[in-house]
Amino acid sequence: MFKKLIFVILFSFLTPSTSFAGSFEKLKDGYGYVVIAIDENSPAFEKNLFNSPLMLLFQGLRIMRYDSSTNTIPDVSLLFRSPNEVTLFLVTNKANGKRYWIGQMKENDAAIAMFHYRFLWGECFNSGTKYFHVKRDEFNLIGKFDSSYSFREMQKAADEGKLPQSASQYSNISVLYDTELKGFTTIEQSPEIKNEVDTFLSEYLKKPIITVTPTIETISFNLGKSKKGENSCFNYQKNN
Repeated sequence: MFKKLIFVILFSFLTPSTSFAGSFEKLKDGYGYVVIAIDENSPAFEKNLFNSPLMLLFQGLRIMRYDSSTNTIPDVSLLFRSPNEVTLFLVTNKANGKRYWIGQMKENDAAIAMFHYRFLWGECFNSGTKYFHVKRDEFNLIGKFDSSYSFREMQKAADEGKLPQSASQYSNISVLYDTELKGFTTIEQSPEIKNEVDTFLSEYLKKPIITVTPTIETISFNLGKSKKGENSCFNYQKNN
């Protein structure tokens, strides 16, 4: 328990304190917000230390900078936050229980690289995912995500012996590779999402908010390699 407490405290220092403060982190110069609605079918976030939804320590999407000149996603540390990714936070509408992930990223092209759970399991979306452009000084509404597909696929892979049944939650994620992003809905497919999010953000921030909806495109990658030569969700290489 003591080791877990130390780990959580250290992690909290490495990430912004937005979720604890109850308001958004001040937008950095050249950055824009990234907003994703969480589908109602997605499992609820676990409550942890002090009964707080603790960032994405336990489950969440990993959205990474996409280098359009080389068609790659750069390799990053699994634990420490990087300017090449979005650090997402859970925000809940107390009136109706609807949930959203909100974070910020420097203006860049970006892609949904993976989904992870509890620092134990994860999925690389290299076989087919979505990419888009994050505009600075804007609330970039990407779409809606239903994580239940990912949980089912990871459980099936574990049952088939493709993922370890147990691992230390302080170790690297045991990853299912060559998967496709499922359960993602664009604003074009479900335009009512935008009105819902705009209304919530305006009420939450007590000022008019109008989100922008980036063009969402599909892309696939070959698996990357870590510096140790191991398979990696990041540092993807261009498909031939």
